[in-house]
Amino acid sequence: MMDFIIYGLPRSGTAWASAWLTTERTICWHDPLTYCAPEGLDKLESSKMYKGIADTFGWLLEDRPEKKLILVRDPDEINASLVKIGLDPLSDWLIRRFNEVPGKRVIWKDLWNNPEDIWHYLLPKVPFDEERTEQLAKMRIVKADRPDSVPKLTHAMKLVERMKHEQHAQG
Repeated sequence: MMDFIIYGLPRSGTAWASAWLTTERTICWHDPLTYCAPEGLDKLESSKMYKGIADTFGWLLEDRPEKKLILVRDPDEINASLVKIGLDPLSDWLIRRFNEVPGKRVIWKDLWNNPEDIWHYLLPKVPFDEERTEQLAKMRIVKADRPDSVPKLTHAMKLVERMKHEQHAQG
């Protein structure tokens, strides 16, 4: 079991959060469902004291018991960002489902505007490192801009649409 999970729709800071929450005492895997099955999440190996996930679509597959943080970003901003990198916008169905995910909700920009509160919520026993946080905030960590990431995100979005159609077919 993980210690925490961060969920956010694409282009909502999950890649940055994953880098930020990976330290000498913690690891935060970004979108692990792009390389392992859902049942494999609890088998991810690490010697770190605290383990977590920052994920864009895992919330569709199962409700997990871990402490959850939900990154909220305006859907119009998300869709404009997706279109800018050549991907389709998110469906209204997907956005509605995401809005129903249980967990503590924060505005995605709070990763930079209010990071200490988020840190203490997710990692209450790990000291907050303001200097490291400020340094990382200066970096441009945007996974989906990498050429090898766009196909993975496209594949995940197609899986989501297939799940939507299967759910509608079941009633």
